[in-house]
Amino acid sequence: DELVGRYGKCSHAVIDDSEIICNRRDENFEPYIKFKHYWEEEVKKAGSIEKAWITRALYKTVGFKGCCVLVILAVVEQFSGSIFMVWGLNLFLSSLEDLDTFRKFHPDEQEDYLTPTIMILIFIWGSPMFFRATSIISTL
Repeated sequence: DELVGRYGKCSHAVIDDSEIICNRRDENFEPYIKFKHYWEEEVKKAGSIEKAWITRALYKTVGFKGCCVLVILAVVEQFSGSIFMVWGLNLFLSSLEDLDTFRKFHPDEQEDYLTPTIMILIFIWGSPMFFRATSIISTL
């Protein structure tokens, strides 16, 4: 488009707000207009930009439901990134110790490797994938 063609050619070829507004009137631009309106209200209410709270403008733009979803996603991301991986590794290592103990006390019986194999798939491979998915979703 014409904005991309002009961008960066010289020092006075800067995209200003009026160009963006006249060229972007789709549903993806409406949150920006709402946020800009709430931010300007917050700046007027506070008296200056330094005293204004950006979190209030964001809360008014996203709403209660959106903020709750953001908090839940952040908690799930932190849980899957730290607690879930450590807990999974602990379970996996405990099952290996149990398998070793079983082998010591029952040397003639066949060991069951299904449980450690499933734990490898779930905790060693699945936990980082779950963490990556939640971190991608929470940053959208």
